[in-house]
Amino acid sequence: MYWNIKSLLGTLLFSVFLASVMKAQVTETIPKTSKEKERFGGLYLGYVQPNKFGITNGYGTGLDYKGGFSIKYYRNLYGLSGDWKNLVLGVEFNLIKATVTDKDMFGNYEKVTNTNTIKLIAGYAFSLNKHIDFTPQFGFSTDLSYRGNDSGKDSFYDGGLSYSITPEFTYRIYKSIGVYIGPELRYEHLKMGVAKLGPVNFNHNMLFNINVGVSLFLK
Repeated sequence: MYWNIKSLLGTLLFSVFLASVMKAQVTETIPKTSKEKERFGGLYLGYVQPNKFGITNGYGTGLDYKGGFSIKYYRNLYGLSGDWKNLVLGVEFNLIKATVTDKDMFGNYEKVTNTNTIKLIAGYAFSLNKHIDFTPQFGFSTDLSYRGNDSGKDSFYDGGLSYSITPEFTYRIYKSIGVYIGPELRYEHLKMGVAKLGPVNFNHNMLFNINVGVSLFLK
């Protein structure tokens, strides 16, 4: 797990370095008329690789997170002038899997089938060159949920809030399609109706997720 986090952080740093180099190599200036018509964002379909991060006494210590998927749509505020037109707003649905590794911690519930969020997105888009966009985003959700069952005999649902920060890079392959990578740091706060068990706090958790996928630039 630690090796995976180091690898993902290395990938992020390399992406930042690569984007900076490519931006520095651009010698042609973009006419103001085309800059004013610039659009950012679209439909993003991708894979999510979650990793436990930071908090050692949260409920994530007793879970083994699996990969999932994300569906996201955002666009810049086209029609505004100046730097305001680079603001982006949107919405994302995210679902990942998890299994219980510490049954003593979670009681009889031996399986968490999924955890999902529906969150609002706000960010600011930068055009590094004609192929690469960089869009740091802040996400907020009041619809964080953990669902599971006890060998199919019983079920549970716990909801809460989540906050996330995602620096996202998009590489435009063609006019209407591209690929993206976005490391996401997500803090979760559940409103669970259970007592604290020893050093474990069932109210909070933190994840470091890597999002990769395909971006569709819709007109």
